[in-house]
Amino acid sequence: MNPLTPDEDRATIAALYAAGALSPDAAADFEASLEAGDPAALAAWSEHAPFLAAALQAVVPVAPDPATRRT
Repeated sequence: MNPLTPDEDRATIAALYAAGALSPDAAADFEASLEAGDPAALAAWSEHAPFLAAALQAVVPVAPDPATRRT
């Protein structure tokens, strides 16, 4: 197995961040990279952000069935 290059690694992290699949610590690290203006993080995020936005707009909210609520 070939190790990822830093850019490939950053792209993987950005994709996992977009999917909500990073640990809280890893997500915070990625967010800090974005806030710091890390060019690789910003480039990777710019590739995934439009897909995330489109997916979120496509989701139709549904109220839960009251019968499934625990009291």
